[in-house]
Order: sequence, then structure tokens, then C-alpha cells
Amino acid sequence: MNFTRFLYRRRQSFLGLYGVVRCVTCGLLTLWLQSDARRAFGFAREKGFVKTVGERKQELQIAEDCPKRWLVILHIELNPAAIQAT
Repeated sequence: MNFTRFLYRRRQSFLGLYGVVRCVTCGLLTLWLQSDARRAFGFAREKGFVKTVGERKQELQIAEDCPKRWLVILHIELNPAAIQAT
């Protein structure tokens, strides 16, 4: 009986540690994607792939041939203030 309890407790502690590792990995992946998107937006703005259009300059136009276009769009969706910064 004691050995069974030992195995059960070991399994619980392993699953708890596994959950912590998963959460930390998810957080690091999120930070990596955000920084990649920020760099892609800066590059696209610098090279002219992103332009403001419209009367009040509230809309952005992203060139179809923009490298890492999806990261630029992700940055704009995560940071709506990026529209005014351009």
C-alpha cells in the first residue's frame, strides 16, 4: 500500500512540474513571436512595405510582396497604436 501511494505522489509531482514547464515554454514562445513581429514591422516600415492611406491616415496598406507579411499584420493587430506611429 505504501509503494502505491509513493508512485501516486511521484506522478502528481511530475505532472505539476510538467505543467510549469509547459506554461514557461508558452510564455517564451509568446515573447519570441511578439519580438519577431515588432522587428518585421520595423523592417517593413523602413523599406516602404507599409504605407498609410486614406484621408485621415488611419489605414495601413501592406505590400503583397512584403517578407514576413503575416508577422507585420500580427504586430498591427497586437498594437493598434502602430497605425499612428507610421
